[in-house]
Amino acid sequence: MKRILFGTETRMNIAIITKSATTKSGAKVPFELAEHLAKHCRVTVLAKKENAQKDLVAKLKKQKIPLILYKNIFDLYLNLQKGKFDLISFHSTLRALLISKLTFLPVIRTYYGTQFDAYLERFLPNEKINFMHKLINSMINLLLWCDQKLILLLSNQVIAISKAAQKELKKLYAVNSTVIYLGSNIKPTTSYQQPATNNQLPTTILSVSRFTPYKGFHTLIDAVNDLRAKGLNLKLVLVGSSPKKNYLKYLKRKMSGNDQIITNIDDGGLAKLYASCDVYATCDRYLFFGLPILEAATFGKPQIALNYQAAGELILDGKTGYVANSQQELEKCLTKFLKNKEKRKKMGNASRNYAQKNFNWSKIALEYFKIFSPKLK
Repeated sequence: MKRILFGTETRMNIAIITKSATTKSGAKVPFELAEHLAKHCRVTVLAKKENAQKDLVAKLKKQKIPLILYKNIFDLYLNLQKGKFDLISFHSTLRALLISKLTFLPVIRTYYGTQFDAYLERFLPNEKINFMHKLINSMINLLLWCDQKLILLLSNQVIAISKAAQKELKKLYAVNSTVIYLGSNIKPTTSYQQPATNNQLPTTILSVSRFTPYKGFHTLIDAVNDLRAKGLNLKLVLVGSSPKKNYLKYLKRKMSGNDQIITNIDDGGLAKLYASCDVYATCDRYLFFGLPILEAATFGKPQIALNYQAAGELILDGKTGYVANSQQELEKCLTKFLKNKEKRKKMGNASRNYAQKNFNWSKIALEYFKIFSPKLK
């Protein structure tokens, strides 16, 4: 199939390999990349068949983007051989990479950051962790490092999703990379109108992510409870997927009566929550990008984040939102927003403009394409 780009004839045929066919959390990125890359070259997405999201399968079919749901790594290998691809955009596991390398195709790895201390996520924030569990955690961290290091060594080139991810690649793995940010496809809908301002209504703070301790929902609850005790009229809405049951129960015990926890919401429902909130906040400790920050910006909502990883890249401190260095500072920043509606509106508008300029999927797809093109020469 011939395509023309900038007057140059190309037959580039890209395979995008991802873990699963789902749009939950960061797993949606390879599919959004495929949608926009398809405007410039042939694209096929390969994902594990297990728990494939039906509406995503239907969406890709409508977009005429081929989706191959493979049963196992051997099935993946056979499909890669049949596809006659020129290059692999890789977003999956070491096992999938090892089998992919047997095709001798160039592999471009997208690096999303390494989440260490995954073993400790089974414990609640207030639980004491004994020596044995700490030892097990250290061993798992070492295995995780080895896993990532091998993936990176086997990749022909690495793309980092932020400068923070790029810095980690260099520091932990001695690997050079190119930074290409992510984008957002969630857009405001004309069918939903934000409620008229009412001074009696609470100011709504929204936070979106997976319900697991490192996402820091408990810290955000503590901050909101402190501000509420000082007389501020607040409502906290937490939205997430894949909840750890013990952590979810822990959060519910800490929350106030008018606060909400919502699990497994679709994009339409999430869009309404972005539209109706006043401020977006996150205390994520592994914020190598943070798609919800970008999604909130798309809706013209200012954001506040604790100063982890890429927080300062996504939020221009004092212009599009605030980057706080502690829970106490987070509370001060929230107070500034909650007491000044005009500041919220001004920063929200600035945030939308910043997101549209710097995190545009059409622009991002072209940057990927420029990385891919030389590999075919």
